[in-house]
Amino acid sequence: MRIPNISRGRWLGILAVVLVLGTAAALVPVIGKAAGFGCRDAPASMVALAKDPRAATRALDPGQDLSRIGRVKKLLGNDADPLCADEDGVGVAGPALVAAATGGGRMHTMPMARVAHAAVMTVGEEYEEANVPDGLQPYLARILVAYIADAHRDITGTTYRKIPAVLGRDAEYTGKDQSANWAAAYPVPREAHALFSRQWDGRALKSAVRALATDPKSFAMLYDAERAYLAYYLERLGQDAIQPAQHDQKNAYLATELEMRSTGWMIATLMQSRQELAKRVDDADLKAFDDAVFRASRGTFRAAPRQVTTSPAASTIASRPATAAHRKHFLDGDRQVLDIYDRWAGQRHIKRATAAHYRDKLHDAYLTRMGMDG
Repeated sequence: MRIPNISRGRWLGILAVVLVLGTAAALVPVIGKAAGFGCRDAPASMVALAKDPRAATRALDPGQDLSRIGRVKKLLGNDADPLCADEDGVGVAGPALVAAATGGGRMHTMPMARVAHAAVMTVGEEYEEANVPDGLQPYLARILVAYIADAHRDITGTTYRKIPAVLGRDAEYTGKDQSANWAAAYPVPREAHALFSRQWDGRALKSAVRALATDPKSFAMLYDAERAYLAYYLERLGQDAIQPAQHDQKNAYLATELEMRSTGWMIATLMQSRQELAKRVDDADLKAFDDAVFRASRGTFRAAPRQVTTSPAASTIASRPATAAHRKHFLDGDRQVLDIYDRWAGQRHIKRATAAHYRDKLHDAYLTRMGMDG
């Protein structure tokens, strides 16, 4: 091929154009982020907050009247460009949000619980699809895992309050039966609980859970946490399968039924998300998702063979020891929770009729939720 005879001046001109174009191309992502095109970085102040949970909680606490919920909404960018799915976006905002809501593993306080409430309400505002910035799913899942007792309670939407959080001691029922607590099955008086249901149907929480479950790591965390909660709940029941603090027998039976219902609903909500994924991808992609969930999971959980009488902080429920799980049937949610239940009922020698009654409540709740939309 013949190379044209180009003067030195023209070569320099061409080189200059190439350099300008190359520099411009390299700057497009930077200029785009700076100008707010496409996505944005998290505020630089969040970097330090991720390492200082107490300061993070103070900075993001929306208040009991939620007058400062704009702090969390601004961080998550619901009214602006979404956070970038990189170390400068969700890689900064996520750890700061987790630190603020969980306190680095401390017993939950009211400000921490309010941050958790604000995060879930913010991303779950849309009924059909939660507004979760890409890459933020595992961080939000960590928050729900830390508050799994509260997410479990509110997933059915049957308990809803117009406040974001409550202390365990302030959730005691008044009247004849003052032994019961509407916020927790086994309350710790000084521990705060996040309230995730402000509507009658708890739609924001359900929307958030289904959105988080599209990420295999987040799916595994929530799947583990709910099964761990079931084991935690069962092992503290008395021989008659009711909560020891419940003195009114009718309410005591109802309380256990509601707990079984909530577990069925939470597990089914996760499986609904997987079911939707199966409609959009081929078999190979679904298998890859399932394999990723199994790898990320800690295994399965077992209730203690004897009644447990202690009440640990709710933040520790999901971190209970796990046992190895088999890959086969691992994502058969109904089978997994029934296995936990059946093992407990057998080891504790629960009366056959009683065990069958609550087993049916657990199974029926799962099937009912799987047949529902939204």
